[in-house]
Amino acid sequence: MSAVSRSVFQKKCEENKRLISDIRLLTSEGISFDKIECVMKWRKKFKKEQDFNDMLKSLVTGHFNN
Repeated sequence: MSAVSRSVFQKKCEENKRLISDIRLLTSEGISFDKIECVMKWRKKFKKEQDFNDMLKSLVTGHFNN
């Protein structure tokens, strides 16, 4: 197993925390300004609308299956 520097590990941990926060926000009920902002942020990351919609559907499906 290769060594991972502490700073890389910390960055990944922070990134995971932000992703989990976004997933919770996106799967919450209702529509808020924060939720719309979050959707727009992720939509920019996915160039194709279909890719974004597929990712969002899989998140919601996975959330409700748990």
